[in-house]
Amino acid sequence: MVKEYAMILFGLQACIGYAQNNSGRNLPTSFFIPFVESSLTEVVGDPYLSKDWSQGTIHTANGTFEGLLLRFNIASDILEHKRGTFTMYFDKKALDEFTINTPEHDRRFRFMDQGQVRKKSRIGYYEVVSLGQDSTELFIKHRKNLYEADLGAYSIQETPEYRYEPKLLVLKDNLLVKARLTNKLCEDHFGMPKAKVEEVLMTLGISLDD
Repeated sequence: MVKEYAMILFGLQACIGYAQNNSGRNLPTSFFIPFVESSLTEVVGDPYLSKDWSQGTIHTANGTFEGLLLRFNIASDILEHKRGTFTMYFDKKALDEFTINTPEHDRRFRFMDQGQVRKKSRIGYYEVVSLGQDSTELFIKHRKNLYEADLGAYSIQETPEYRYEPKLLVLKDNLLVKARLTNKLCEDHFGMPKAKVEEVLMTLGISLDD
């Protein structure tokens, strides 16, 4: 493992020193953190919003960088970047927002810091969906939690499994709070019926129980 990690670090130094976006601007090497991908052979499911790599854009204090291969690990809340044969992930402090391009539409994610969440554990990336005529924002915290195998005598889960368990939130007084998708919330907050909000969420692959 140490040897493999050292080889990745060596390769990254040679690779990301020349990392450029479509505009020819250098991506700072401080944006990246090298890592070794975990094996998923003994796990049901995967930790990603989508397992496929997609083109996307990142927005940073240093500018906007386009045409990057991105993949969002929602179990660990990290944005991965693939360059050649190397996989890296972005330091969260480096990113303000990122967008992942899909065949259906672009998906926009924003980093929410301590000043906008109630608990430190909620700091991280949230998908931002604009709804209604006023483009009021609904925030989605995508999560896949890993449930370990239980090998006891009365086991009901014999294999580790990732389960998709998203949460909806809205901004109130510049603070993210959990939201339950009710008729009242949809009409009062977004100015549109609940069925229409659910329709938008379904296009993102999100189905929520009442």
